[in-house]
Amino acid sequence: MSERTWLFEAFRLHYQERLSQNRIAKQLGLPRSTINSCFQRAIKAGVRWPVNEMTLERTLYPGKKRSRSSASPPRQAPITAVPSKPKRRGRRPNFPLAFKLALVEQSMQAGVSTARLAREHGINDNLLFNWRNLYKQGRLGPPLPAEPCLLPVELDNVPTPLPDAGSTPPADDATECELVLPGGTLRLRGALSPALLSMLIRELKGARR
Repeated sequence: MSERTWLFEAFRLHYQERLSQNRIAKQLGLPRSTINSCFQRAIKAGVRWPVNEMTLERTLYPGKKRSRSSASPPRQAPITAVPSKPKRRGRRPNFPLAFKLALVEQSMQAGVSTARLAREHGINDNLLFNWRNLYKQGRLGPPLPAEPCLLPVELDNVPTPLPDAGSTPPADDATECELVLPGGTLRLRGALSPALLSMLIRELKGARR
C-alpha cells in the first residue's frame, strides 16, 4: 500500500467509520506514532474531510518529492449506498432504520441544508441524499409514527336534573286503606307513613270513648 493510499484510508476510517487512531494503526498495520503524526499535521494544516488523496498528500507533506504516479487524476470517493446486510469490521456501519428515517424527515424540512445536516451527524452527504431518494421511492421503510396530539378539554359543572314527581307513574301495588266511620267512609291510597297511621289510630280510639 503506497503512502498516499494509506493516508487517505486512515482519514476515511477516522471520519467515516469513526475508528480510533489505535484501531486505524492496527487495521492498516502501521505504528500508532505514524498515524498520530499524520493527524497532528492535518490539524495544523486545517485539513477538512472529505478530501482527495493528492490534496491530502500535498497538504501534509508539501516538500516531499512525488512519483510520476502522483500526477494521475485524483480518485474520487465512491458514492455510499445503503447497506442491505450488516457490514463486517472495517466497513461502513449499518445505521438503524429509525436513525435514517429521522434524519431524512429532518432534511426535508424547509430551510434545512442536507449537506450541513449530514456533516453535523458525522455521515457523508451523498449517503443522506441516497436515503432521501429511497425514502421518496418508498424503499426506505414506513415513515415514523406521529406523536399523539392532546386536545384541551373543558368540563362544565352541569347539575343533574331531579326527576319530576308528577311524571312518576303510580305503582300497581299502591297501599289502600278504607275506614268506615259513622259519618261516612274514608279511603286512603298511596304510601302511608307510620306517623299518619299512628294519628288515625289515636283518632279512632278517641271516637270510641
